[in-house]
Amino acid sequence: MDDPAVRDMVANAVPRTELGGPLMVSDLPPGADEPAGVACLFGDDEPALRRAWDVLAEGAEVFAPLEPSPWGSLFGSLRDRWGVSWLVDVDGAAAAG
Repeated sequence: MDDPAVRDMVANAVPRTELGGPLMVSDLPPGADEPAGVACLFGDDEPALRRAWDVLAEGAEVFAPLEPSPWGSLFGSLRDRWGVSWLVDVDGAAAAG
Protein backbone atom coordinates (compact mmCIF):
# COMPACT_ATOMS: atom_id res chain seq x y z
CA MET A 1 0.00 0.00 0.00
CA ASP A 2 1.11 3.55 -0.60
CA ASP A 3 -0.06 4.87 2.79
CA PRO A 4 3.03 4.97 5.06
CA ALA A 5 0.80 4.43 8.14
CA VAL A 6 -0.07 0.92 6.95
CA ARG A 7 2.71 0.04 4.48
CA ASP A 8 4.58 -2.27 6.90
CA MET A 9 1.55 -3.81 8.62
CA VAL A 10 0.65 -7.49 8.38
CA ALA A 11 -2.60 -8.13 6.51
CA ASN A 12 -2.72 -11.84 7.39
CA ALA A 13 -0.13 -14.28 8.68
CA VAL A 14 -0.67 -17.93 9.57
CA PRO A 15 2.34 -19.40 11.38
CA ARG A 16 2.01 -23.00 12.59
CA THR A 17 1.96 -23.67 16.34
CA GLU A 18 2.50 -26.65 18.59
CA LEU A 19 -1.10 -26.34 19.81
CA GLY A 20 -2.67 -28.50 17.12
CA GLY A 21 -3.34 -25.78 14.58
CA PRO A 22 -2.26 -22.47 13.12
CA LEU A 23 -2.19 -19.04 14.71
CA MET A 24 -3.81 -16.41 12.48
CA VAL A 25 -2.76 -12.80 13.09
CA SER A 26 -3.46 -9.41 11.54
CA ASP A 27 -2.44 -5.84 12.25
CA LEU A 28 -5.24 -3.30 12.17
CA PRO A 29 -4.92 0.01 10.38
CA PRO A 30 -5.22 3.31 12.24
CA GLY A 31 -8.86 4.10 13.02
CA ALA A 32 -9.93 0.45 13.38
CA ASP A 33 -12.32 -0.40 16.22
CA GLU A 34 -9.76 -2.56 18.04
CA PRO A 35 -6.78 -0.85 19.71
CA ALA A 36 -4.24 -3.48 18.55
CA GLY A 37 -4.11 -6.54 16.30
CA VAL A 38 -6.36 -9.56 16.14
CA ALA A 39 -5.24 -13.17 16.60
CA CYS A 40 -7.08 -16.47 16.16
CA LEU A 41 -5.70 -19.55 17.87
CA PHE A 42 -7.32 -22.84 16.91
CA GLY A 43 -6.69 -26.55 16.67
CA ASP A 44 -7.57 -29.88 18.20
CA ASP A 45 -5.26 -30.09 21.23
CA GLU A 46 -7.76 -29.15 23.93
CA PRO A 47 -5.39 -29.29 26.93
CA ALA A 48 -2.79 -27.11 25.18
CA LEU A 49 -5.37 -24.60 23.96
CA ARG A 50 -6.92 -24.40 27.44
CA ARG A 51 -3.46 -23.64 28.88
CA ALA A 52 -2.97 -20.94 26.24
CA TRP A 53 -6.42 -19.51 27.07
CA ASP A 54 -5.59 -19.42 30.77
CA VAL A 55 -2.38 -17.48 30.10
CA LEU A 56 -4.08 -15.06 27.70
CA ALA A 57 -6.98 -14.52 30.14
CA GLU A 58 -4.69 -13.25 32.93
CA GLY A 59 -5.47 -9.54 33.18
CA ALA A 60 -7.68 -9.71 30.07
CA GLU A 61 -11.16 -8.44 29.27
CA VAL A 62 -13.06 -11.66 28.50
CA PHE A 63 -15.87 -11.17 25.99
CA ALA A 64 -16.92 -14.85 25.78
CA PRO A 65 -15.51 -17.49 28.14
CA LEU A 66 -13.99 -20.63 26.64
CA GLU A 67 -17.02 -22.92 26.54
CA PRO A 68 -19.05 -25.07 24.13
CA SER A 69 -20.33 -23.15 21.11
CA PRO A 70 -23.40 -23.72 18.93
CA TRP A 71 -21.11 -24.93 16.10
CA GLY A 72 -19.70 -27.78 18.19
CA SER A 73 -16.32 -26.54 19.36
CA LEU A 74 -15.07 -24.81 22.46
CA PHE A 75 -14.85 -21.10 21.74
CA GLY A 76 -13.81 -18.00 23.65
CA SER A 77 -12.83 -14.43 22.91
CA LEU A 78 -10.95 -11.82 24.90
CA ARG A 79 -8.75 -8.74 24.71
CA ASP A 80 -5.46 -9.44 26.42
CA ARG A 81 -3.62 -7.08 28.76
CA TRP A 82 -1.71 -5.62 25.77
CA GLY A 83 -4.87 -4.79 23.80
CA VAL A 84 -4.73 -7.67 21.32
CA SER A 85 -8.08 -9.36 20.66
CA TRP A 86 -8.01 -13.17 20.61
CA LEU A 87 -10.39 -15.80 19.31
CA VAL A 88 -9.64 -19.30 20.62
CA ASP A 89 -11.42 -22.26 19.03
CA VAL A 90 -10.90 -25.92 19.97
CA ASP A 91 -11.99 -28.27 17.17
CA GLY A 92 -15.41 -29.85 17.77
CA ALA A 93 -14.10 -33.41 17.71
CA ALA A 94 -11.79 -32.74 20.67
CA ALA A 95 -14.34 -30.59 22.50
CA ALA A 96 -17.01 -33.29 22.26
CA GLY A 97 -14.72 -35.88 23.89
